[in-house]
Amino acid sequence: MAVFEIIMPKLGESVEEALITKWFVHENQYIQEDDVLLEIATDKVDSEIPSPVAGRVTKIIFPADTKVAVGKVIALVDTAPGDSPIKETKGTDSAKTADEAVSIAATPTGNATIKSSSGRFYSPLVKSIASKEKITAEELETIQGTGRNGRVRKADMLGFLATKTNSGKPQVISSTSVSAPIGAEKPKAPVSLSAGDEIIEMDRIRKLIADHMVMSVHTAPHVTNMVEADLTDIVLWRTKAKEGFQKREGVNLTYMPFITEAVAKAIRDY
Repeated sequence: MAVFEIIMPKLGESVEEALITKWFVHENQYIQEDDVLLEIATDKVDSEIPSPVAGRVTKIIFPADTKVAVGKVIALVDTAPGDSPIKETKGTDSAKTADEAVSIAATPTGNATIKSSSGRFYSPLVKSIASKEKITAEELETIQGTGRNGRVRKADMLGFLATKTNSGKPQVISSTSVSAPIGAEKPKAPVSLSAGDEIIEMDRIRKLIADHMVMSVHTAPHVTNMVEADLTDIVLWRTKAKEGFQKREGVNLTYMPFITEAVAKAIRDY
């Protein structure tokens, strides 16, 4: 058995750990190279991690919702060719397999031929599902992705297939329709504050920002510093010049230009 270790990647120079948000595979599942293994999240970005090798997932060391340090082994993959369910055949079987491969490549939903007219990126897993379920490139364009920058994820594909099966024709899938696992009972929508309002759950990044803002209240002193300045001369000069300025420039003369000039000079000097 040839074991390959999948390690937690380093997604940034200052990143020391990442959160495993979701596994797309399970133990004893066979995977191909570039198949999406898991989704990880840091304070700055969410990323889908592809497999660098083909083989069988023998062990998932850390489950979802676990923070793991960069460089730690998170899963094991057996790359021994003898364990693969795909074996070479001879004679008519190999010819048949070759014909099938050519047929798949010729179809508009084959992995290699799915091209987005808008330049949209599709992961190998999404292309594989599209090929298996005979989803055309035009139908893929209608799917609203819930991943980063609108990327289509596995959950989006499953939601699209479920809707297509129920209605008999494809429909555009919104991000809210795939927020819960397929088959799970969807929670009831909360009552809006007023008619026409829509309450949308915060994504992970927004939750982190909210948590950090609350933490800052408890860890850093919040004070107000008052500094007095004598603006008597400015007030008198403005009172004398504001009418002429209004007629000449067509706008009201406020105190902001005086403050801006003072700040600019201070920045230049210090």
